[in-house]
Order: sequence, then structure tokens, then C-alpha cells
Amino acid sequence: TSNGTFLVYDLGGGTFDVSIVRCTAGAFEVLGISGNNMLGGDNIDIDMARRIQEYIEEDDDYSFDLDPANDPEDRIRFGQLRSLAEGMKVALSTQHEFMLRDAGTIRDKNGDPVIIDRMVDRSEFEAVIRPVIDSTIGYCHEAVALATKEAGITLADVDRVILAGGSTHIPLVRELVTQELCGSGGARCAEPTYDKVDTIVALGAAIRAAASGGLAIYDRERTMRVSFRGTGATNATMTRAAGMVESLTDAVDLVGGHIHLAMSEYDDEAELGSGGTFAFTRIPIQPNAESQMAYEVFDGAGNLVLSAGRSVTHSPDLGPDGKGSNSAKLAKAFVLEVNRGGKSYLKELIPALANLPANADFTFSHPGNTETVLFPLYQRKRKIQVISVPVPSMTPRGAVIKFNVRIDGLAMITVRGSIGDITFDALVEQPPERDVPTADELGQLEDRFRDASQYLKAGDRAVTEAKWDRIKASMHAAIGRGDQLQASHDVEELEVMVGELPNADAVLDPPKEEFDQLVDDCRELNVYVHNVAADAKVPHDEQETARSIDAQCEHGEGAFRNRDQRAYAEAIQMLERIREYLLGIYRKVERGNDRRTDAERLAGRARDVAEFAKTVMRLAEAAGRADLQQEIAVIQRGLDEVERDAARPASGADRQVDQSAARLMQINKVLSSPVSGQIDQLVEEV
Repeated sequence: TSNGTFLVYDLGGGTFDVSIVRCTAGAFEVLGISGNNMLGGDNIDIDMARRIQEYIEEDDDYSFDLDPANDPEDRIRFGQLRSLAEGMKVALSTQHEFMLRDAGTIRDKNGDPVIIDRMVDRSEFEAVIRPVIDSTIGYCHEAVALATKEAGITLADVDRVILAGGSTHIPLVRELVTQELCGSGGARCAEPTYDKVDTIVALGAAIRAAASGGLAIYDRERTMRVSFRGTGATNATMTRAAGMVESLTDAVDLVGGHIHLAMSEYDDEAELGSGGTFAFTRIPIQPNAESQMAYEVFDGAGNLVLSAGRSVTHSPDLGPDGKGSNSAKLAKAFVLEVNRGGKSYLKELIPALANLPANADFTFSHPGNTETVLFPLYQRKRKIQVISVPVPSMTPRGAVIKFNVRIDGLAMITVRGSIGDITFDALVEQPPERDVPTADELGQLEDRFRDASQYLKAGDRAVTEAKWDRIKASMHAAIGRGDQLQASHDVEELEVMVGELPNADAVLDPPKEEFDQLVDDCRELNVYVHNVAADAKVPHDEQETARSIDAQCEHGEGAFRNRDQRAYAEAIQMLERIREYLLGIYRKVERGNDRRTDAERLAGRARDVAEFAKTVMRLAEAAGRADLQQEIAVIQRGLDEVERDAARPASGADRQVDQSAARLMQINKVLSSPVSGQIDQLVEEV
């Protein structure tokens, strides 16, 4: 009904979903998503069924110690309790008390009929189900965090919270959503929108279908209809309008008719084609505003038979046809486990919220000394499949691995690639449900969580531990009633939590030694630039630059200790900018002292770096590092091209030479430092 940013809270019978959605002129953009496909009204029914079981067990007249996991008859009894619980849930959603009655349809383990006659009030019901409802709020904040990362949207930017799903009829749901997501410190609305929650998803699907199929407008008597194709929003300042006019009565003949379009400072006509079709092209619309279009349809005799209006909104955030932001989104990041320096880490291939279909190519190096290359694939932190590719034993270390990932609009994932002459392809499928871990395995998972959570701030740690305890309680309850599907899901939730916590063993990208080298490069370059800039009278504040380098060094060190990949990458990015700034001053000074032409100077720098590359290549050959040899060879070819084409250099040639030199220095340090250290130690021993 309006433009804005919305949080959609959808608590149904079996799933919980939350989305952060931005609407502009009927075009929607998903900014954040989260949820749990094993959380919903069913969990509430199960918890209340267990409560009813406790009522029955309190009466010594009945034998009702159920074992649904191992006894088929007990599973039937528990199913009967769930039916009673569902009825009680529905009743207590509209009234404060409910008389729970059953006149013996359930029989205990001795075959005796169980008589239930007990008054239950809403407060008791809410005390039982509150942990389930509480757990939904955490997923809402996860979706908001994604929206913050994607578009800078926080909870305070949300205009309305929209409720959906039958379980939102429960008053406690609306109370907690209001308390946690609305009002002070939350969204801009005082309370969530609670309207048509049982049919709102179907209504949304119908609106979406209508938007995709176009807009139909009738006359008052519904004897004429004009259908417009496409949506009424675009990011272009020139648009197109097309559609079809239909007569729904024999009284109007459209053969030879025409349609007239009028706008502010624009006027045009088009003949009606076969079947009443029409099209207008290159219609100017007002930037960042809504443009009103007035249409008049005339029959073959020139009589006005229909007047219709339509608006077209311009927004730079939309696609050309108002549809770019409506594409499907990837719910969870698609990840590959890779190995570096003997340690494994997860490399994100396709990020969460990527538009679908998505396609990406990657290049890796063969690890060597193996006849099988493994590609462990994950969704978020959950391992879903391991692709195994047999390769000849003689395949050299460092051989290029080409790896392509494609995810279509329905989230079907295919992987293909090559290792030398060996090609491979696979369809990635969801794995079968696994067995519940043993007590020892669960204990190890608990230990990993406790160790990793110590890296969190006190407030974050308390929230995380509360979520951990809720999921663990759900897992143990599921194990107790024999619900392996729920138990397995809960275990995976716990594993994802552990995987996303700061971890002392986690490997960040790039390795720490590369970060340290970047810091050293910046500091040395800052001192050198200060000296040459002073002689050339070029302004340069060495102390301020040094403080900036130190600040980013401290930021990166802290991020590395906390295993915060995002903050670590930010520090590296800032240091690279500082290095580029210093190199810019250096080049300015050098140009002032250098009488060569730009082409001669570029060719000379490329030649000097190429000579250095030869030295580094000899070290790589001596160390048997085929992977580095291959990388150095690529750098050499690039430098040769720069030197050869220096008279007409490509854009960014200077930057290419600088980056080549910096990378060669890093490789040189990797290859030289261990050897130098060993020689120094031998000399001392002698």
C-alpha cells in the first residue's frame, strides 16, 4: 500500500521466516532474510502436549510414562495429546481460560481410559511456549544484521512490522514482537500490523503475479479493458508503454481505432494493431518522481470508448523495468572448504542474498601428491556434499584447478570445472538426515562452544549462551520423544553457532604474515617518501600517515585475535589505500627528477621489476614451489606486455607494475625468510 522498508514476521505451523523488504513503487527488494524451517506452531503443540502429559502423570491412577521414541503405541498416545494441545492453543488465543476435557478417548499403558478435566489459564500456556516465541526474535535480528550489511538498513529504518502465519494469532507473539521490535529502540511503528495473517501470503502471491503480468483497467460498465504489460517503475528516464485494448461487448468495434497518450509536456498517439495491441516508446519521465500518464481509447469511428490513467515511478534503486530487485535471493551463503598452509578454512563462493540465478568462476592450485582432489561444499557452516575428483598421480603440485558454480532461480546448484585435462561436474543435493551425535560428540561440541564463546563481549556472550541453551533444550526434548528430524536440525543449528563464533584455530584470509608484510611495506615506504618528498619540496605529513598506519595495524591485529574476517579485511583495505597514496607521492617525486618520457619511465620500471622476478623465480624453483613458479610466470608475462606496449600503455599499467612488485616482495619474503633463518642459526652453532 505504500513505499517503505518492512520487516515481515511469518510464524506458521511448521516454519518461521523473517524478511527485511524495501518497496519502491510496487517493486520489492529483499535486504535481509533468516528463519528456521523446524520452528513454528508444531513446536508449540508439542510443548503443550508434554505439559498435558505431566497433568496425567500427576494422577497416580494412570500409567502414562510414555516412550514415543521406542514404543509405537506411545507415539499414537502422544499424537492424541498433540491434538488436544492444538485445540487448547486455538482457544487460549482468544480467551483467558480453557477447560481442557477428554472423556476417555486416550487410554493409558494398561488400557484404562484417561479422563482429563482441568482448567488451564493463558498465563500457564504462555509460560510453556515462551521459549519458542523468544527464539524467533534472534532470527529477526539476524535478518536486520544482513540488511545492515547489504544496504545500511537498521531496525530503526523499518517503517512497519508485518505479521503473517496462523501462529501470530497467539497474543504472546504480538506482545513480544511489539516489545522487542517496535516502539522505542525498534521500528518506527508502535505495534506490528496484524491483519489477514492467515491469507496474507496468498494475497501477496496474487499481487506479485498481477505485478508480473501487468495492470488491467476497466471502464465503469466493464465493457472495455486495457491491459498494460510490465510494472510501473523504472530507473531509466525514458520508458516504454505497451499493452492491449479489448472490447468485452459487441457494441464497440476497435478495428481501425487508436489510443492517445498525454503527459506533462508529452503527447503521442498509436494505432491499435491486430487484437487491439499498442506500444509507445521513448516516453520521457521525470527523474526521482511519479509521472502520471492519461490514456484515451477511440474506436474505428473516432468515438472515445475508454479513459484510463497509470503512473510510472522513477527511482535509481530499481532495474530498467522495475524488476531488477525482484529476483530470487540465495538464502544461505554457498561455501567451499580450502586448505592453506596445512590449515583449512571456508571460502565464500556465492554470498547470502545474491540475486539468482548466480554464476561464478574460481581458480585454485592442485595440492600435489594425491590421486583424489576433494571439494567439501557447505551452505553457511553446514557441510552438504563432498565432490571427489580422481586425478593422475603425476599431476604436479600447483596445477591450475578451474572451478565454476551456478545456482539457478530455484536454488539448484551445479558445479563443474577442470584439473589439467580432467573435467568434472556435479549436481549438489541436500544430504540425507544424519544420526543424532553420541553423548561424547555432543560433549565435544559443547566444549568447543564454551571455548569459542569466551572471545565474545560479555553482553554478546550472554545472548549467545541463552540461544545455545534454548536450542540444546529443544534437541534433548526431541531426542526424548524420538523426533530424529528435529534433533538433527537442532544439532546442525548448534554446529552453525560454533562455526560462526570467534575461534583461535580459524584461518583468516589472507594469512597473518601477508598482513604483517603490508604493514612493514607501508611503514618503510612512509619513511622513504618523507625523505625524498622533503628534498623535492613535495608536501607529506609523515607523522599523521604513521598514526594512520598504526591505527590500522591495531585494528587488524584486534580483528585477527577475534577471528573477525570482516574487520580484518577492512584493515587490509585501508592499509592498501595508504600504500597506494604513498606510492602516488613517490611517483610524483620520481617524475619530477626523471627526464625520461612517460613511456620510457614505465618501460624502465617494468624492466627492473621483471629482473627482480627472475631472482624470485630461482628461489621458487629451488624450493620446489610449482604454485609460486606459475604465479611468477604470470607476473613476468604481464610485465613483458607492459614494457613492450609502454608507448601506448593500457589503463592501469602503472598500478599493474606496482602490484607486481609488491606481490614479488611478498613471495620473496616467504621463500627467503626460512632459509635465511636456518643459515643464521647454523653460523651461530659453528
